[in-house]
Formats: sequence, structure tokens, C-alpha cells
Amino acid sequence: MLTNYLKVALRSLRKRAGHTVINVGGLALGLACCFLIVLFIQHERSYDRFHEEGERIVRLTYGSEDDAERYANSAAGFAPLLTASVPEIGQVVRVENFRSPYVGVGEGETRRLEGLLLADGGFFEVFSFPLLRGNPATVLQDKYALVLTESAAEALFGRADPMGRTVRYGDRFDLTV
Repeated sequence: MLTNYLKVALRSLRKRAGHTVINVGGLALGLACCFLIVLFIQHERSYDRFHEEGERIVRLTYGSEDDAERYANSAAGFAPLLTASVPEIGQVVRVENFRSPYVGVGEGETRRLEGLLLADGGFFEVFSFPLLRGNPATVLQDKYALVLTESAAEALFGRADPMGRTVRYGDRFDLTV
């Protein structure tokens, strides 16, 4: 029975070849447009838009010689050089991923936290993330200061107050919340 339906459908498609080409072409064009719209929406939603000066924030990246890969990190001395050579730049903030997501919270106790970042002291001058506690202007002035999200603070310290607590990053340094 199914083969009979297929034969009838193929005969009908051959009989009206012009309509078939138009319909299949329209379907292909519609699907292509749909995929492009989905990709556009995905790109637009892939970064934060709530920052006060969001239209002025730019992420600097560089690529390999064949441009196969893109990188968003730079040398430590690059920020002062960039602000000195381009006067239109208001502020430069360097942000880098932590190499290891493991931090120590007590004697021999380590926890895994995803999304850990190292940032310059002016991070909250550029990005307007809301803070539950602390002053955005001074919170990262100490080079060993640590800012936690509410979920990260709960994962590390439970319901206890995290302010003033110390987190050890590897064997290299202690960070104070």
C-alpha cells in the first residue's frame, strides 16, 4: 500500500514539475531564513545587554595567522600601551579565566567552581553587575580580593556569612571575600 502512495506522489510531482520546483525552492528558502534568524537571535543573546554603558564596551581579540582560532587574552603591559596609543579609550579592564576551577576553603578541603575569573580593579567601573554587599568602586582595589556570586558563596560556605572569609587558590595565594 505504501509503495502505491509513493508511486502516485512521484507521478504527481513529475506531472507538475514547475510547481514542484517552486514549492521545494520556497521550502528550502524558508528553512534557510529560519536558521539564519535563529543564529542571529542566539548571537544577540550570547552577551549581557544590561550594562549601563554597554554600547561602549568592546572586547579585544586577536587571531592566529590563518585566523582559524580567536584569542581574547593579552600581555600584562598591553593595557597601558593601548590607552596611551589610543586616546579615545576611556578605560581598559583585563579579564582572564582561572587556570584551575579548584579552590581550597578549609584544611585539605577543596571545591570545584566553574566560571572563575581574574579581573583588574576597574572591573566594576566598566561592567555594572549588581553587588549584594560591598562598594563597586573599592571592592577590587586589593589585588587578592574576591567577589563571589550568591550561588558560589553558598557552594563554598553554605549559609554562613562569606564576608572576610579566605579562599585558597592552589598553593599560590589566598583570596579574601
